[in-house]
Amino acid sequence: MSDQALAVVERLWEVLNADDVVAALGDETLSAQVRATLAEIAEPDFEVKMHAPAELGGTAFEGRGADGFRAVWEEWVEPFEAFRIELAERILSGDDVVDLVRLIATSKTGGIEVEHDGGAVWTVRDGRLARAIFYLEQEDALEAAGLDPDRPTGK
Repeated sequence: MSDQALAVVERLWEVLNADDVVAALGDETLSAQVRATLAEIAEPDFEVKMHAPAELGGTAFEGRGADGFRAVWEEWVEPFEAFRIELAERILSGDDVVDLVRLIATSKTGGIEVEHDGGAVWTVRDGRLARAIFYLEQEDALEAAGLDPDRPTGK
């Protein structure tokens, strides 16, 4: 199953791989490609969450399916002029693929650049994406996938 889960996540990253998430959300051609790819590899009502740490209020945004995927990302990046995601490490854990990433964003107000390490847990069932949860903290992503949050990472 791990190879199948990895293939699903890699396929999605191929189409999502944009230098700027904010610009990509405004690109109708890319948006159509993302929607088509999700139709191929994801359950129609797959779950999407943006998870903030408890001290920031916990889960911030939730959605379902391709429309929910787009909506939560639009909300998440709304304060930013630019938002880039760099993959640092990919870990297989059963039906989950954990991506540890570096988030690099520039605020709309003041043009302040912010860098932060985050993560995502992609859950694949029967060869289709069933859930995508994005975390502001890598430790939260690792823990959610049943991995040791204190393990050394590929940083």
